[in-house]
Amino acid sequence: MAKYAWIIDVDLQFDEDNEDEFPSSVGTCGPSRAPESLLERLRTSGDGQVFRMLFDESDVCYVGRFLSTSASTELGCEAFGPLDDFGGPNIGCTMIEYLEDGEWVEL
Repeated sequence: MAKYAWIIDVDLQFDEDNEDEFPSSVGTCGPSRAPESLLERLRTSGDGQVFRMLFDESDVCYVGRFLSTSASTELGCEAFGPLDDFGGPNIGCTMIEYLEDGEWVEL
């Protein structure tokens, strides 16, 4: 079982004209082995650290939130999870950044 979970809140790649072929990713959660307690918190509250995934330094694709079972407030290797689990395989995102003190910080 994974020790983290994430949810996509904003899909900037979504195009209503192609909705049948490429549906919105808003509400997509992961990974498949995520603890249900974390997934439920993400679905029902505003909990979690805000992240965004990008193609490069200027093309933001998704914005979401991340939660971990770790007691540490430091982001560990698992913070790459949204990128590894979803952003990279889904549309080729290459970067993930987390919002820290009002600034986007690349991992």
